[in-house]
Amino acid sequence: MTERGILTTIRAAQFLAIVISALALIPSGAHLAALPNKIALPQSEYFTVQAIYDGWAILGLLWVAAVAINALLAVIVRSQKWPLGFP
Repeated sequence: MTERGILTTIRAAQFLAIVISALALIPSGAHLAALPNKIALPQSEYFTVQAIYDGWAILGLLWVAAVAINALLAVIVRSQKWPLGFP
């Protein structure tokens, strides 16, 4: 593979790592942002409100994807002499 091809692969992996990692954080942020409004609710009402998160477990796959792409990126750049491709 040429040097240009390697740099393109690294840039693509960096982009995917940033985007997938950011997407993995969104559901956690939404849950955390709603917490102050739910914290004072009685137990039965709290569990009723928690039902809005049904089906969000599938978004946990984003964490797996984020770990995988970041591990792949680490493997790709491990032989780089300078961080981020700077000479």
